Amino acid sequence: MNENPSEDWDVVLTAIVPDMPSVEVYAKHPAHVAAASLIAGHKELRACVDYYC
Repeated sequence: MNENPSEDWDVVLTAIVPDMPSVEVYAKHPAHVAAASLIAGHKELRACVDYYC
């Protein structure tokens, strides 16, 4: 849960990949590109966080 009171996000997408080079592969995947194009005209803001566990 995001406890930052200055952020008010409605939707989150979580993608688990094995390493950082896979993030670029995921970002260019046709299914991801298609999904991003579906919401592009409906979003006001966007944020991205990449992290290791």
